[in-house]
Amino acid sequence: MAKTAIVILGHGSRAAEANQGLYEIADIVRNRCGLPVEAAFMSHGKPDLTTAIDRVIVSGAEKVVVVPLFLFSGIHVKKDIPEVLKKEQERLGNKARLIYAQSLGADPRIAEIVIDRIKEVS
Repeated sequence: MAKTAIVILGHGSRAAEANQGLYEIADIVRNRCGLPVEAAFMSHGKPDLTTAIDRVIVSGAEKVVVVPLFLFSGIHVKKDIPEVLKKEQERLGNKARLIYAQSLGADPRIAEIVIDRIKEVS
Protein backbone atom coordinates (compact mmCIF):
# COMPACT_ATOMS: atom_id res chain seq x y z
CA MET A 1 0.00 0.00 0.00
CA ALA A 2 1.30 3.44 -0.92
CA LYS A 3 2.48 5.65 1.90
CA THR A 4 0.05 8.55 2.19
CA ALA A 5 0.73 12.11 3.35
CA ILE A 6 -1.55 15.11 3.68
CA VAL A 7 -1.01 18.73 2.65
CA ILE A 8 -3.51 21.15 4.14
CA LEU A 9 -3.62 24.22 1.93
CA GLY A 10 -4.81 27.63 3.09
CA HIS A 11 -4.87 31.03 1.45
CA GLY A 12 -2.30 32.72 3.66
CA SER A 13 -2.01 36.22 5.05
CA ARG A 14 0.61 38.93 5.19
CA ALA A 15 0.02 38.91 8.96
CA ALA A 16 2.10 35.95 10.13
CA GLU A 17 -0.04 35.45 13.24
CA ALA A 18 -3.07 34.92 11.00
CA ASN A 19 -1.31 31.95 9.40
CA GLN A 20 -0.81 30.26 12.76
CA GLY A 21 -4.30 28.73 12.66
CA LEU A 22 -3.41 26.62 9.63
CA TYR A 23 -0.37 25.20 11.42
CA GLU A 24 -2.61 24.38 14.39
CA ILE A 25 -5.13 22.58 12.16
CA ALA A 26 -2.27 20.63 10.55
CA ASP A 27 -1.05 19.57 14.01
CA ILE A 28 -4.53 18.41 15.03
CA VAL A 29 -4.98 16.41 11.82
CA ARG A 30 -1.50 14.88 12.19
CA ASN A 31 -2.22 13.82 15.76
CA ARG A 32 -5.63 12.36 14.90
CA CYS A 33 -4.87 10.52 11.67
CA GLY A 34 -1.29 9.45 12.30
CA LEU A 35 -0.14 10.42 8.82
CA PRO A 36 2.52 12.95 7.83
CA VAL A 37 0.82 16.35 7.47
CA GLU A 38 2.23 19.61 6.10
CA ALA A 39 0.60 23.03 6.08
CA ALA A 40 0.95 25.07 2.88
CA PHE A 41 -0.20 28.45 1.61
CA MET A 42 -1.40 29.76 -1.75
CA SER A 43 0.15 33.14 -1.01
CA HIS A 44 1.59 35.23 1.82
CA GLY A 45 2.80 32.26 3.82
CA LYS A 46 5.42 29.55 3.80
CA PRO A 47 5.74 26.89 2.66
CA ASP A 48 3.99 27.16 -0.66
CA LEU A 49 2.17 24.15 -2.13
CA THR A 50 5.11 22.93 -4.22
CA THR A 51 7.50 23.05 -1.26
CA ALA A 52 5.05 21.20 1.00
CA ILE A 53 4.52 18.49 -1.62
CA ASP A 54 8.28 18.09 -2.01
CA ARG A 55 8.71 17.80 1.77
CA VAL A 56 6.27 14.92 2.15
CA ILE A 57 7.67 13.13 -0.89
CA VAL A 58 11.21 13.40 0.48
CA SER A 59 9.88 11.83 3.68
CA GLY A 60 8.65 8.85 1.63
CA ALA A 61 5.09 9.68 0.57
CA GLU A 62 3.89 8.02 -2.61
CA LYS A 63 0.38 9.47 -2.41
CA VAL A 64 -0.25 13.09 -1.40
CA VAL A 65 -3.76 14.22 -0.53
CA VAL A 66 -4.08 18.00 -0.89
CA VAL A 67 -6.94 19.36 1.23
CA PRO A 68 -7.94 22.96 0.46
CA LEU A 69 -8.90 24.66 3.70
CA PHE A 70 -11.29 26.99 1.90
CA LEU A 71 -14.95 27.30 2.79
CA PHE A 72 -16.27 27.57 -0.74
CA SER A 73 -15.19 26.80 -4.30
CA GLY A 74 -13.87 30.14 -5.50
CA ILE A 75 -11.16 30.81 -8.08
CA HIS A 76 -8.36 29.24 -6.03
CA VAL A 77 -10.31 26.02 -5.49
CA LYS A 78 -11.68 25.72 -9.02
CA LYS A 79 -8.77 27.03 -11.09
CA ASP A 80 -5.55 27.99 -9.34
CA ILE A 81 -4.98 24.91 -7.19
CA PRO A 82 -5.87 22.39 -9.94
CA GLU A 83 -3.43 24.16 -12.29
CA VAL A 84 -0.61 23.95 -9.73
CA LEU A 85 -1.40 20.29 -9.04
CA LYS A 86 -1.42 19.44 -12.75
CA LYS A 87 2.03 21.00 -13.21
CA GLU A 88 3.31 19.27 -10.08
CA GLN A 89 1.99 15.88 -11.19
CA GLU A 90 3.69 16.33 -14.55
CA ARG A 91 6.94 17.25 -12.79
CA LEU A 92 6.72 14.29 -10.42
CA GLY A 93 5.65 11.72 -12.98
CA ASN A 94 5.24 8.30 -11.33
CA LYS A 95 7.23 9.28 -8.24
CA ALA A 96 4.04 10.20 -6.38
CA ARG A 97 0.32 10.54 -6.98
CA LEU A 98 -1.38 13.83 -6.10
CA ILE A 99 -5.01 13.68 -5.02
CA TYR A 100 -7.15 16.80 -4.68
CA ALA A 101 -9.78 16.67 -1.94
CA GLN A 102 -12.92 18.80 -1.84
CA SER A 103 -13.04 22.17 -0.13
CA LEU A 104 -15.01 22.39 3.12
CA GLY A 105 -18.18 23.62 1.45
CA ALA A 106 -21.64 23.85 2.97
CA ASP A 107 -21.03 21.04 5.45
CA PRO A 108 -23.50 20.83 8.35
CA ARG A 109 -20.52 20.60 10.73
CA ILE A 110 -19.49 24.12 9.67
CA ALA A 111 -23.02 25.31 10.46
CA GLU A 112 -22.70 23.73 13.92
CA ILE A 113 -19.52 25.73 14.55
CA VAL A 114 -21.33 28.91 13.47
CA ILE A 115 -24.15 28.10 15.90
CA ASP A 116 -21.61 27.48 18.67
CA ARG A 117 -20.01 30.87 18.01
CA ILE A 118 -23.41 32.58 18.17
CA LYS A 119 -24.18 30.86 21.47
CA GLU A 120 -20.81 31.97 22.86
CA VAL A 121 -21.73 35.63 22.47
CA SER A 122 -25.47 35.43 23.16
